[in-house]
Amino acid sequence: MNDISGGTMDENMLSTVAKLNIPYICMHIQGRPETMQQNPSYENVTREVLDFLSSNGEMQAAWYS
Repeated sequence: MNDISGGTMDENMLSTVAKLNIPYICMHIQGRPETMQQNPSYENVTREVLDFLSSNGEMQAAWYS
């Protein structure tokens, strides 16, 4: 599963991936799919992507299970 939203756009994404036991590619998005390429900007891309991905409590639980 290639999830461009890091688990934020579908509340069943992570549980479905776990139930199906399939590979999961976790990505981030700035905005919505319709707007994500309109002038994306970062002050510190590494920190901001890490913050985005780590802000999802369900994602954090999945990382450590």
